[in-house]
Amino acid sequence: MEVLILEEINNPTTDFYIIPFLNIKKLSYSKLRLYEIKKFQPNKNIIIFIVRYLTKDVIHWVERYRQLIEQIYYLMDDDLFDLKGLKELPLRYALKIFNKTLRFKNWIIKNAQILVSNDYLKE
Repeated sequence: MEVLILEEINNPTTDFYIIPFLNIKKLSYSKLRLYEIKKFQPNKNIIIFIVRYLTKDVIHWVERYRQLIEQIYYLMDDDLFDLKGLKELPLRYALKIFNKTLRFKNWIIKNAQILVSNDYLKE
């Protein structure tokens, strides 16, 4: 089974949480930036880890290749679903979280198993 890690940029979250887990499980993986997803064509069944952010292109790609996707995991290491928390963030970062996470919350909940980095986020 191949694992595809989707991230916006090289992310310490991936290096700290996902890669050690995959190495312990002896699973091979590839990393792709979110903007590269349109070019990627899986040729076998895959598991996907989405790290923090999501885009419409990723959602369209998932829908296109759904039959080859065994499981989707969405990893959150911050409270990205807290709408109230956006008020306390710098405007530019708040807009990023809204545009790349919050607006896709329903899709994420419906289509992915959500993984969190700590017990606070679990609650």
